[in-house]
Amino acid sequence: MSDSISKVKKYILDKNSSLTDTTFLETTDIIENRLIDSLQFVEFILFVEEIIGRKIDIESINIDDFRTLKSINQFIDNSRDDTG
Repeated sequence: MSDSISKVKKYILDKNSSLTDTTFLETTDIIENRLIDSLQFVEFILFVEEIIGRKIDIESINIDDFRTLKSINQFIDNSRDDTG
């Protein structure tokens, strides 16, 4: 697991006391399981922006990019490639 995704996982675990490191998998659906609600999502996007070091265009956000740790990892990797 990359350092970036470890930070994302810790962020979500910290927000959800009932969740554990062993129950929160890279394929756990963050949206469907309501691990982040709509208000927290804005804060979460700001957190991801800090990780990737640039702004995310809100109008171009695809919710599926933030659905699982696996998809977030892909989004972060693609964001880094775009800045490359």
